[in-house]
Amino acid sequence: MSQRPPVFESRGRIMPLFCIFVLFVGLIGYRVVSVQVVRSGEFSRWAVAERMQENVVPARRGEIFDARGVRLATNVPANRVSAILDQIVDKHAAAEQLAPLIERPAAEIEDALNQTDLEWVLLARQLSPEASDQIAALNIDGIVLDPEPSRIYPFGAFGSHLLGFTNDDLQGNYGVEGYYNDLLDGTPGKLVGERDALGNVIGLTQSTWDSPVDGADLGAIVCRDRHTPAGVLAGQQVTVVVEGEAVGVAARRAIDLGVVPAVLSGIFLAEYTSARRRSTVKPVVDLLAGIPSVVYGLWGVLFVVPLIREVIAPAMGGLARGLPFLAVRNPSGYSVLAGAIVLAIMVFPLIVAVTDEVLRNIPAQLRESGLALGATRWETTWMVVRRQGLPGIAAAVVLAFSRAFGETLAIMMVIGNTPAIPRSIFDAAYPLPALIANAYSEMMSVPQYRSALMLAALVLLCIVLLLNLGARRVIMRLGARM
Repeated sequence: MSQRPPVFESRGRIMPLFCIFVLFVGLIGYRVVSVQVVRSGEFSRWAVAERMQENVVPARRGEIFDARGVRLATNVPANRVSAILDQIVDKHAAAEQLAPLIERPAAEIEDALNQTDLEWVLLARQLSPEASDQIAALNIDGIVLDPEPSRIYPFGAFGSHLLGFTNDDLQGNYGVEGYYNDLLDGTPGKLVGERDALGNVIGLTQSTWDSPVDGADLGAIVCRDRHTPAGVLAGQQVTVVVEGEAVGVAARRAIDLGVVPAVLSGIFLAEYTSARRRSTVKPVVDLLAGIPSVVYGLWGVLFVVPLIREVIAPAMGGLARGLPFLAVRNPSGYSVLAGAIVLAIMVFPLIVAVTDEVLRNIPAQLRESGLALGATRWETTWMVVRRQGLPGIAAAVVLAFSRAFGETLAIMMVIGNTPAIPRSIFDAAYPLPALIANAYSEMMSVPQYRSALMLAALVLLCIVLLLNLGARRVIMRLGARM
């Protein structure tokens, strides 16, 4: 007959289990109270944020009209086609049906649909309404059509250098489209509301709606008249005024920045530098004078433009309030100031080299006469040597100004190429040489426009010719006074 275990041994086994059970129930209760009572508000906010979705409603991009009210740039309805990969059952059949409508090879579409590391893929952009209707009629699960307007230019290449263009996201990158992008783009709207896991709107919940603000329409200063060449030339004539103003401002600022330091440097090199030091410095100056302009332009893009954008423009924006010519309206750094700095650096070694050669060719007897009369070295240099070499110095300045006025590549790389009259040194501009270089090869098929570019070239030639004739007259007068 078996004996029953003592009672105290059974209780000794039950008590640990009971303690573990009580601890487990206590932990569960603590967790329930923490979630349902203490942190209920926090978890509720998390749940609402998880269901809340924000949908951006794009604004209508403004249109561009000419002086007669004819549309030069407008929008047409279009759609983009996306695919939610896990909702497409037969991807091969879907690719075969979509291929002729979105003009992509079926194999390429199928490869995009078979990707496993993505949730959705973009198949086509700016699809015409007709093709969009055909895709919608196929009723393929997982294929989504979203509105995406397309930008068109009814007159093709006419005025393309002035109007510019937009990218696939309807953001202006050039010309009027780029310069007035913020004005044309408008402000997108926003719809915020709660949605379930399938994306359906949950009724009787909080939602907000901010209406989009459409972009402003702009009136251009050119006229579109394909049948009257004078109409095209008249439109280009307005642009030529803009370009002449731009190149004049850039060249004038370059001369302001470069002439005085260059002339003083040439005087110092000729009169105050030892032969040993001059033999080291002079070859460097000659080398700088012979560097191709594209190198200076590249240096301007990599150094001058970021310097203006990140340092000079922010500093001047706060210090120069009330001064229109120092107003900062262009945050890109590509500006008249950038072009002036690059041109000043380009003409600096040329003026220094010519000034040095002119002053060194002045007879030493003139210096000795001044010193013998009791003049100091600086008085002799300034009152005798400088006056004697003034025609040559003037010729050096004119030569440098002519090079700055006709420079194309370097100035084109840093000045912004925006057809607008610059009101500030921080505004972008579009010089005549850059206009001709950029637009001529693209406009060979438009005879009237080609004639307008020839007019721009004639204006540039006349300006430089008149400048050189006037400078030649001044130099002759200076020489007659010597």
